[in-house]
Amino acid sequence: MINNIGYALITVFGVGKLPKMPGTFGSIAAMPLLWIMSHEKPSIIICGIIFILINIVSTIAIRNYQKLSGTHDSSIIVIDEVIGMYTGWLICRPSNFTEIILLFILFRFFDITKIWPASYFDKKNGSFSVIADDIVAGVFTGLILIIMKNYANFN
Repeated sequence: MINNIGYALITVFGVGKLPKMPGTFGSIAAMPLLWIMSHEKPSIIICGIIFILINIVSTIAIRNYQKLSGTHDSSIIVIDEVIGMYTGWLICRPSNFTEIILLFILFRFFDITKIWPASYFDKKNGSFSVIADDIVAGVFTGLILIIMKNYANFN
């Protein structure tokens, strides 16, 4: 039972099993949740608790999958994209659909290019390193969106 729940989590309910661009589709899968959260505007404390819990649970589920499959960062694991998108969202707190689309585009850019320190984590073994490079991409994404919102009269 736990393995099935963990597998559903790391594949984001099967999105990671798509034959092409699972990371992109994993990022897209995060968008409805981020849209809802943008409208509900939960407190930063609630958002932080969610961030910590999803990282802990995902790290454990990824570790279990790694042990069972003998792989490190299988393409079916897309919960890291959701966490990365959430990280970017948490930093910049987008307020409209355009900003969420930009969040997606910027996140995919930073996730694919693996600018340091994301590249450092990408080369490491371990379950948290699967997530860490996406958190870094999310941080870069959030910071760029803050700059766009505050200094480029974006909105």
